[in-house]
Amino acid sequence: MLRRRRGLSDVEVADASRQLRAVLAPLLSECVTVGLYAAAGGELNVDQLAVATTARCAWPIAITTNSELRFVELTRAPTAAGAWGIREPGAADGPLLAPQEFDAVVVPGVAFTPTGARLGMGKGFYDRFLPQLRQDAMRIGVCYSWSLLDSIPVDEHDVYMTHVVTEVEAWRVADGVRITH
Repeated sequence: MLRRRRGLSDVEVADASRQLRAVLAPLLSECVTVGLYAAAGGELNVDQLAVATTARCAWPIAITTNSELRFVELTRAPTAAGAWGIREPGAADGPLLAPQEFDAVVVPGVAFTPTGARLGMGKGFYDRFLPQLRQDAMRIGVCYSWSLLDSIPVDEHDVYMTHVVTEVEAWRVADGVRITH
């Protein structure tokens, strides 16, 4: 999956990212605070959601000493390289937001299942952060339609998504309802 994703051209990533944002935007329309991510390695890019939404947007900083994510509020996507070369805000770029402030967090992954299981990069950052969210907060996994699989390896500490969104469609995991128009 990683090899395929990293082999995508910039045009393919940009086209799929634009389509994803169109599918994802209605889910975020009533959110006050949203956690986003800075794409790397061919991941779908959600940067433009920061300017397309009225929600407060925050971006993660990876604290590598304890595998923790902290989210910093920014009005634009971060540009400086942080851990593993992934763009991150600086600690002084904006206020830190508490996990309980989020209405939704958009989560990247290598693959997802329609039941909300997520295969990440193996460091566990999101699996440690997501349980701290309010119970009603959306955990939205985003992936290419070809990386939505019937099954993936799951560990007991893995956190399931409430929604899975591809460039083609969005699903509410709890009841398996397709929610795209």
